[in-house]
Amino acid sequence: MNFLSHYYFERYSTSSERVTGCLLPDLLKHVGKSYAFQPLKHQAILKQRVASNDLFIGWMRHVDVDRVFHGSDFFLEHRHKLRKVLEDMLVGLPIRPSFLAHISIELLLDFYLLKEDLINPNRLYEHLTAVDKPSLRWFLDTIGNENPHSFMEFYDTFVESKYLLKYVEIDFLAEALLNICKRVWNFQYNYDDKMALSEKLLAYYDEHDHSFNDVFTVVSEGIKH
Repeated sequence: MNFLSHYYFERYSTSSERVTGCLLPDLLKHVGKSYAFQPLKHQAILKQRVASNDLFIGWMRHVDVDRVFHGSDFFLEHRHKLRKVLEDMLVGLPIRPSFLAHISIELLLDFYLLKEDLINPNRLYEHLTAVDKPSLRWFLDTIGNENPHSFMEFYDTFVESKYLLKYVEIDFLAEALLNICKRVWNFQYNYDDKMALSEKLLAYYDEHDHSFNDVFTVVSEGIKH
């Protein structure tokens, strides 16, 4: 799942560290694609501080949510269906259809949460702003991040930009998806590519959005509390 969908499962949390922790695995991937951090190995140390323990709890919730989501019938079914829908527009581009379908489903769920007003994204940013920065840096040091300064620079930019608010715009969503693909493959896309993807996504969403809420129920019931 993507940022806003992960936040959905922590939307009632009063701990900014726990909310930040639930996004942290994906935030770190934006800085380094091949990270291999395993906070579970450092659990005893992390639990010595309230703030770092909350970050750890949020991180483990993220892992649990992704485990249930990626094994769900919803994900497997929609990834297959959307791959078929997207194949023709990807002719001439190096993007693997199954990869684009995978991340498209995840971002469409974020789109759904915003369209249906099921989360307050501004509250998410309040949490990200309020997180205890020294504890976040200590958490990163403890799990083995060798350059927490670079991450903190990215983190501040991410929070300041508030670009997740734009996920309610399907054209922006398509652009975000293509930019994610550019981190994997070396290619350029044009306006027509973006609009073609926008049209495919919106048509798919309009046809299937009635079933989107089901997956949040499935994940809620499947995760460990």
